[in-house]
This record gives sequence, C-alpha cells and structure tokens, in this order.
Amino acid sequence: FAARVEALYGPVEVLVNAAGITRDQSLRKMTREQWEQVLTVDLDGPFNVTRQFIDGMCERGYGRTIEDIAREEA
Repeated sequence: FAARVEALYGPVEVLVNAAGITRDQSLRKMTREQWEQVLTVDLDGPFNVTRQFIDGMCERGYGRTIEDIAREEA
C-alpha cells in the first residue's frame, strides 16, 4: 500500500490518522461487540496505517504522525 501511494504522490512526510467510529451508545448500553469495533477502528487502524509508512520516514530521517484520538460526544 505505502509503495503505491508514494509512487503516485511522493514520499509521505506527514501522516494524519483521523479515522474513527462511535456507536452512539453510552458505555452502559454498549455491547462488547460494539466496544471491540470501536477499539479496532480507533486503535488498530492508526497502528496498521502508520506501520506502512514508518520505515520510509525513518530512512529519510524525517516524518511526523498526527493521531486524532479526541472525540466529542453530545
């Protein structure tokens, strides 16, 4: 994946991990399955994407990741 992206657009210097989901449930109402879905997207997602690009960033001696983990609930 990273090789295709960098072949099309050049080296990735800044990676923003901003994907996330909610299940519109309070913790009291959330099922275990819903909790696991949230954790998979919100935690495993950034890990898996960052792993694709971190070696290139290190080899170039420059790179930044931004993790957007804040959520606002009404």
